[in-house]
Amino acid sequence: MAVLTTAARGHIPESFFQTSAQEYNVIISVLASRETCKGMRVTTESGKLSDWEVYSQHGLFAFDFQDVHRPLSKARNGYDLIYKPFRPAHQSELPESTRHCFPIIETDFSLIDFLPLSLLPAL
Repeated sequence: MAVLTTAARGHIPESFFQTSAQEYNVIISVLASRETCKGMRVTTESGKLSDWEVYSQHGLFAFDFQDVHRPLSKARNGYDLIYKPFRPAHQSELPESTRHCFPIIETDFSLIDFLPLSLLPAL
């Protein structure tokens, strides 16, 4: 599983808006209850990266829409991997009732450091 963060300028799948706060709270509770494990920093960018580090400690591949920090001429049109977990979480760890909350992205997050917008579900 992965978390894709954006400064409100990146891709947000429609399923995000169809999921209740209660469902997200269940997901957050499950992930927060996992035994934490150190993540690995992937990005060479500087700055405050503690949020992405925490995501990875709870098993999530942590991506960010870094294009908001780049000149338009250097836009990559996708999400850069910031941190990756050493012990990835899997959707099967979540209650069945919450599994519909996530779009399926056909890729192996452990093999990539960039997620192009073309792999994301349509808005």
